[in-house]
Amino acid sequence: MDQMTGNSLRKIYLFFVVKILISAFISFFVAALLFFVLGCLGIFNFADSAERGVNKILHEIGDASFSDVSELLLNTNEEISYILYCYDNDEIISNLTPETRDYILSERLYLDDYDGKYYYKYLEKSKYIAIFVYEIKTSYFDSRLNVFLPDPQIIAMIFSLIMFFVFCLVNIVRLSNYLRNELELIREATNQILKQNLNYDIRYSDVKEINEILYTFSSMKTALTESLDRQWNMQHEQRKAIAALAHDIKTPMTVTMGSLDLLMLTNLDKEQRELTNSAIKEIGIITNYIDILTKDSMDMLKYREEIIDVITLTDELLHDIHPLIKIKNIEIEKKILISKGVIAVDRDMITRALKNIVQNAIYQISENGKIGVTINEENNDIVLVIQDSGKGFSKYLLNNATELFKTYNQNVSGDHYGMGLHFVENVVKRQGGKLVLSNDSIYGGANVKIYLKQYIN
Repeated sequence: MDQMTGNSLRKIYLFFVVKILISAFISFFVAALLFFVLGCLGIFNFADSAERGVNKILHEIGDASFSDVSELLLNTNEEISYILYCYDNDEIISNLTPETRDYILSERLYLDDYDGKYYYKYLEKSKYIAIFVYEIKTSYFDSRLNVFLPDPQIIAMIFSLIMFFVFCLVNIVRLSNYLRNELELIREATNQILKQNLNYDIRYSDVKEINEILYTFSSMKTALTESLDRQWNMQHEQRKAIAALAHDIKTPMTVTMGSLDLLMLTNLDKEQRELTNSAIKEIGIITNYIDILTKDSMDMLKYREEIIDVITLTDELLHDIHPLIKIKNIEIEKKILISKGVIAVDRDMITRALKNIVQNAIYQISENGKIGVTINEENNDIVLVIQDSGKGFSKYLLNNATELFKTYNQNVSGDHYGMGLHFVENVVKRQGGKLVLSNDSIYGGANVKIYLKQYIN
């Protein structure tokens, strides 16, 4: 999907507002329809049913006599109150209380048709007068329900509000889920970049603004990939140059070493022989430098990736270093906290890297010391932890140990050239992992953590 396509957030929110308005219309329409159906079924009376009943009675009365009207009113709906007064014998027929009846006859007769609550209609004949009192409001057909239940209109309003609330809740949940799923694409892309998975294809969203962010991530990922490719190519060329330079230097060194060996066969005095031996020793150190540089450069150029079980690799490592451990009577504490861990890496190079770390630990540990080897899992990475009871890293080494020619005493000497951890870091980074150095609080010495990307088929 093109990063410029998709709906804008303004359009999405506008559509959401429209759905809310439609929900409101549907809620009130359904409530009104239900109200109408229940009224037609006779569950309750419409607001104007009393007035229609009064008009019907007035139409039926016509020129009827007092006795006929009194008989007609006996069948009147309870929501209509009435007073029928006969002029001849002062007879009164009413369904109102005596107090209310007397008040209407004495105070309300021929006044306004509405007193703020009740409506009045008058029908006067020559021999009698009929007065009807009613309210314009909805009511239940069964008058007993009017006592216990709210007005039907109120119930209809409550029902419509509940429906509207449910519709709003559904629309809000749907919108939030939709936006959360779209924002998950940003989280997914961020996590993949943090894991240095630059081969990940970014999935685009249906939201234009989110697509713009994802496109920025994609551009950043492309730039980072190109930068890492350039860096790797530079390192590749650098290693080739180092290997070539080491080869060119080694030839004259070999000639010089041969000449010094021949010189030692001549008649030299004591001082000359000491100087010659010193020169041979220094040239031997330089030759060892060159061999290590050549081997490291060529090994990195010949990187061959294969699938390896970490637990098996660790067992093989401990088996290989057993003779070195035995010399100093070092105790190995192994902890396997995973059932299975598989990585994709060059077997020879990772084996050499791990041996380098363990050999450094053995070199720094005194007799009867301890080395801890732990394998666990952290955020889908295999973590190899090697701890020792040696003297640990100095503050200087914690910041510089992975650089070339950095040793415990900051000087290159003897058989230690400060290349081991530099090589280890290169191997680990080539696999996509990382190397973390610290001092161990449990063993008291160094703590080396190697994070390796777990192979998932």
